[in-house]
Amino acid sequence: MNKLSAVELIKQLKDKDRDRNTRAKSAEELGNIKDKSAVRLLIKELKNEDRNVRAAVVGALGKIGEQEAIKPLREAWNEDKDKHVQIEAAYALAKMGCNDAFEYLIKELENKNWVVRLNSSRALGDLGDKSAVKHLIKKLEDKHILVRFCVICALGSINDHSAVRPLIKILCDNHWNIRRLATVSLGKIGNRLATKSLIGVLKDKDERVRNDAVWALAQLKDKSAINPLIELLKDKNEIDIVRVSVPLALGNIGRKSVVMPLIEALEDVDANVRFTAECALMKMSKENFGENPVLWERWWKRTKSSWGKKRE
Repeated sequence: MNKLSAVELIKQLKDKDRDRNTRAKSAEELGNIKDKSAVRLLIKELKNEDRNVRAAVVGALGKIGEQEAIKPLREAWNEDKDKHVQIEAAYALAKMGCNDAFEYLIKELENKNWVVRLNSSRALGDLGDKSAVKHLIKKLEDKHILVRFCVICALGSINDHSAVRPLIKILCDNHWNIRRLATVSLGKIGNRLATKSLIGVLKDKDERVRNDAVWALAQLKDKSAINPLIELLKDKNEIDIVRVSVPLALGNIGRKSVVMPLIEALEDVDANVRFTAECALMKMSKENFGENPVLWERWWKRTKSSWGKKRE
């Protein structure tokens, strides 16, 4: 489906006979393309009777970022009857540099309504301001599981090293998705302080968590993860989706010690493991010998000594 032009989107947003979802999507898309000619219409639609349209309009104005929208957005923040719209308005204003709106989002992390806490944490994560981290860390123990999910993701998005230890602590949580999201966030942050704990996650009872641990260790590029990853690759009891990820992780770490295990993986019984091993070798070597282990071994004998200490 072709994307609509700004003129067509404005026409749809103006059309009161259009259903609310179409009008909301039109407003959202105007924000995505940052069409400044739509600002005045969007400001007018802040009075739309539908909360979803108003929320989309607020988001669009925040993305466009025109100064003339600040006053109307403040009115939406302070006066709109829907809390979701207020949160979106505060988020838009915070993106435009309004510190009081940012502080409002911090305060709303303590709101009695879990949906408000969730939306506030999501907004703070999107803003990426490191001063929110200490407040978000406190909400890792929120009583509502979905808020906890959102807080963990926000900490990963902000990417501040002070969140590493609190995230490590929840790698043993009873809920698999808490463990998975914490694993992913630690991978995004990329602090090697988490390496040992993430290696432990390779033995998690849930394959989805183990698979994300493989990805996270690839981001950290810590050589201490190489042997545990090789063991996982050779474990025929491990499910395929996890083993398939391991060669790519080893290739991303990129040390000398991963080359022979990757060449050996070219003879794995699983075709997908062979393929990802080939991809990893190609990435590391800039060569292409397909899935032929003999040619790769010959290349490695010629090349090994010239790789140098920088690879280690």
